[in-house]
Amino acid sequence: MIKKFPINIHKQTSSYIHALYDPREVLPFYVGRGVGDRVFNHFKSSYNKEVEKKISSPRN
Repeated sequence: MIKKFPINIHKQTSSYIHALYDPREVLPFYVGRGVGDRVFNHFKSSYNKEVEKKISSPRN
């Protein structure tokens, strides 16, 4: 799994839109605006506890 963007991506864009999906669902459960490597921080911890709960829950 990628843990950070390559340096050329940082130079090409100041921000981006990202979405987090549950593979069992059609629609994303979270859409956010990111800068730098922020999107990868969702896998560490989230300011949004519902997103953190959804990411850390086992997929049954």
